[in-house]
Amino acid sequence: MRTTLALATIAVLATFLGCASSSVHVDYDPEANFATYTTWHWVPGDPAISNPVTTKRIREAIANNLKAKGYTRSNSPDNATMLVAFSGYTEDKVDVWRTDYHRGWRRGRRTVVTKYTEGTLIVDIVDGQSRELVWRGSGSGVLGKPGDDERVARSIGKILASFPPEEK
Repeated sequence: MRTTLALATIAVLATFLGCASSSVHVDYDPEANFATYTTWHWVPGDPAISNPVTTKRIREAIANNLKAKGYTRSNSPDNATMLVAFSGYTEDKVDVWRTDYHRGWRRGRRTVVTKYTEGTLIVDIVDGQSRELVWRGSGSGVLGKPGDDERVARSIGKILASFPPEEK
Protein backbone atom coordinates (compact mmCIF):
# COMPACT_ATOMS: atom_id res chain seq x y z
CA MET A 1 0.00 0.00 0.00
CA ARG A 2 2.75 2.45 0.97
CA THR A 3 4.74 1.63 -2.19
CA THR A 4 1.64 2.10 -4.32
CA LEU A 5 0.96 5.48 -2.73
CA ALA A 6 4.56 6.62 -3.24
CA LEU A 7 4.53 5.50 -6.88
CA ALA A 8 1.21 7.21 -7.47
CA THR A 9 2.49 10.45 -5.95
CA ILE A 10 5.60 10.33 -8.11
CA ALA A 11 3.64 9.72 -11.27
CA VAL A 12 1.14 12.40 -10.40
CA LEU A 13 3.69 15.10 -9.67
CA ALA A 14 5.56 14.34 -12.86
CA THR A 15 2.29 14.47 -14.70
CA PHE A 16 1.08 17.65 -12.99
CA LEU A 17 4.20 19.41 -14.03
CA GLY A 18 3.33 18.57 -17.59
CA CYS A 19 -0.22 19.87 -17.36
CA ALA A 20 -1.38 22.49 -19.79
CA SER A 21 -3.54 24.59 -17.49
CA SER A 22 -2.98 25.29 -13.84
CA SER A 23 -4.00 27.71 -11.13
CA VAL A 24 -1.36 29.40 -9.01
CA HIS A 25 -1.71 30.74 -5.48
CA VAL A 26 0.87 32.72 -3.53
CA ASP A 27 1.05 33.78 0.09
CA TYR A 28 3.87 35.60 1.86
CA ASP A 29 4.86 37.38 5.03
CA PRO A 30 4.45 41.13 4.37
CA GLU A 31 6.93 41.83 7.19
CA ALA A 32 9.74 39.91 5.46
CA ASN A 33 12.48 41.96 3.80
CA PHE A 34 12.85 40.14 0.50
CA ALA A 35 15.57 42.56 -0.64
CA THR A 36 17.99 40.93 1.82
CA TYR A 37 17.71 37.51 0.15
CA THR A 38 20.60 36.86 -2.21
CA THR A 39 21.59 33.21 -1.71
CA TRP A 40 19.62 29.99 -1.32
CA HIS A 41 20.08 26.36 -0.35
CA TRP A 42 17.90 23.25 -0.66
CA VAL A 43 16.24 21.79 2.42
CA PRO A 44 14.52 18.41 2.46
CA GLY A 45 11.04 18.44 0.99
CA ASP A 46 8.32 15.82 0.73
CA PRO A 47 9.69 12.30 1.29
CA ALA A 48 6.83 10.87 -0.81
CA ILE A 49 8.55 12.21 -3.93
CA SER A 50 11.09 9.43 -4.09
CA ASN A 51 11.53 9.24 -7.86
CA PRO A 52 14.96 10.76 -8.61
CA VAL A 53 13.95 11.70 -12.17
CA THR A 54 10.94 13.68 -10.97
CA THR A 55 12.92 15.29 -8.16
CA LYS A 56 15.68 16.27 -10.59
CA ARG A 57 13.22 17.91 -13.02
CA ILE A 58 11.56 19.90 -10.25
CA ARG A 59 14.90 20.94 -8.71
CA GLU A 60 16.36 22.02 -12.05
CA ALA A 61 13.30 24.11 -12.89
CA ILE A 62 13.30 25.83 -9.50
CA ALA A 63 17.08 26.41 -9.59
CA ASN A 64 16.91 27.87 -13.12
CA ASN A 65 14.11 30.23 -12.12
CA LEU A 66 15.97 31.42 -9.03
CA LYS A 67 19.18 31.89 -11.03
CA ALA A 68 17.30 33.92 -13.64
CA LYS A 69 16.08 36.18 -10.83
CA GLY A 70 19.67 36.77 -9.69
CA TYR A 71 19.85 34.42 -6.68
CA THR A 72 23.01 32.39 -6.08
CA ARG A 73 22.98 28.85 -4.76
CA SER A 74 24.90 28.41 -1.49
CA ASN A 75 26.86 25.26 -0.61
CA SER A 76 25.66 25.38 2.99
CA PRO A 77 22.34 26.13 4.64
CA ASP A 78 24.24 28.15 7.25
CA ASN A 79 25.45 30.60 4.60
CA ALA A 80 22.14 30.88 2.71
CA THR A 81 19.86 33.85 3.21
CA MET A 82 16.88 31.70 2.18
CA LEU A 83 16.08 28.00 2.16
CA VAL A 84 14.01 26.33 -0.56
CA ALA A 85 11.84 23.21 -0.33
CA PHE A 86 9.06 21.69 -2.41
CA SER A 87 6.32 19.14 -1.82
CA GLY A 88 3.24 17.88 -3.56
CA TYR A 89 0.07 15.89 -3.37
CA THR A 90 -2.73 14.60 -5.57
CA GLU A 91 -6.48 14.39 -5.30
CA ASP A 92 -8.89 12.24 -7.29
CA LYS A 93 -11.89 14.23 -8.52
CA VAL A 94 -15.18 13.50 -10.26
CA ASP A 95 -17.28 15.85 -12.40
CA VAL A 96 -20.89 14.92 -13.12
CA TRP A 97 -23.11 16.86 -15.50
CA ARG A 98 -26.33 16.29 -17.40
CA THR A 99 -27.32 17.43 -20.80
CA ASP A 100 -30.60 17.26 -22.72
CA TYR A 101 -30.50 16.42 -26.38
CA HIS A 102 -32.75 16.48 -29.44
CA ARG A 103 -32.14 14.21 -32.39
CA GLY A 104 -34.99 14.64 -34.76
CA TRP A 105 -38.04 13.32 -32.94
CA ARG A 106 -35.94 11.73 -30.19
CA ARG A 107 -35.35 13.49 -26.92
CA GLY A 108 -33.26 12.36 -24.05
CA ARG A 109 -31.03 13.19 -21.17
CA ARG A 110 -27.47 12.08 -20.86
CA THR A 111 -25.33 12.02 -17.74
CA VAL A 112 -21.58 12.36 -18.18
CA VAL A 113 -19.18 11.36 -15.42
CA THR A 114 -15.55 12.41 -15.75
CA LYS A 115 -12.89 11.14 -13.37
CA TYR A 116 -9.54 12.88 -13.20
CA THR A 117 -6.65 13.52 -10.88
CA GLU A 118 -5.54 16.99 -9.85
CA GLY A 119 -1.96 17.50 -8.72
CA THR A 120 -0.55 20.30 -6.58
CA LEU A 121 3.08 21.33 -6.29
CA ILE A 122 4.12 23.62 -3.42
CA VAL A 123 7.33 25.68 -3.29
CA ASP A 124 8.36 27.10 0.09
CA ILE A 125 10.89 29.85 0.77
CA VAL A 126 12.15 29.99 4.34
CA ASP A 127 14.22 32.78 5.89
CA GLY A 128 17.77 31.44 6.32
CA GLN A 129 18.31 33.12 9.67
CA SER A 130 14.97 32.86 11.48
CA ARG A 131 13.99 29.56 9.77
CA GLU A 132 10.45 30.89 9.34
CA LEU A 133 8.35 30.49 6.21
CA VAL A 134 8.27 33.80 4.32
CA TRP A 135 6.78 32.80 0.94
CA ARG A 136 4.70 29.91 -0.39
CA GLY A 137 3.65 29.38 -3.98
CA SER A 138 1.52 26.52 -5.21
CA GLY A 139 0.27 25.39 -8.56
CA SER A 140 -2.60 23.00 -9.17
CA GLY A 141 -3.89 21.47 -12.35
CA VAL A 142 -5.41 18.48 -14.02
CA LEU A 143 -2.71 15.97 -14.71
CA GLY A 144 -1.32 15.61 -18.18
CA LYS A 145 1.52 13.68 -19.74
CA PRO A 146 4.74 13.29 -17.67
CA GLY A 147 8.28 13.91 -18.84
CA ASP A 148 7.98 17.17 -20.77
CA ASP A 149 10.84 19.26 -19.35
CA GLU A 150 9.74 22.45 -21.13
CA ARG A 151 6.26 22.27 -19.64
CA VAL A 152 7.76 21.49 -16.23
CA ALA A 153 9.82 24.67 -16.48
CA ARG A 154 6.75 26.71 -17.52
CA SER A 155 4.70 25.36 -14.60
CA ILE A 156 7.45 26.16 -12.07
CA GLY A 157 7.90 29.55 -13.76
CA LYS A 158 4.21 30.32 -13.16
CA ILE A 159 4.57 29.41 -9.48
CA LEU A 160 7.71 31.52 -9.01
CA ALA A 161 6.56 34.43 -11.21
CA SER A 162 5.57 36.50 -8.19
CA PHE A 163 8.70 35.77 -6.17
CA PRO A 164 9.92 37.99 -4.70
CA PRO A 165 6.68 39.91 -4.09
CA GLU A 166 6.58 43.51 -5.25
CA GLU A 167 7.32 46.10 -2.60
CA LYS A 168 4.34 48.16 -1.50
